[in-house]
Amino acid sequence: MNPTLSQAARDALYRDCALAITAVGRDRESLFLARLALLLMEAVGDADRCREALEAAARDVPAPSLSR
Repeated sequence: MNPTLSQAARDALYRDCALAITAVGRDRESLFLARLALLLMEAVGDADRCREALEAAARDVPAPSLSR
């Protein structure tokens, strides 16, 4: 899977995603992320690419931050 976004665009989207997760609150965080993932998979429109992304995400989950 090759990224097509610039580093600046990725950083901005990461920030926006983090802010959206914070806005929905911890009790709805999982539901928000599942809905976001589904909407993005629909936009991609390729089940194989989506499965590859799911596998990559599960494989590369970072350790929790100590900054909490």
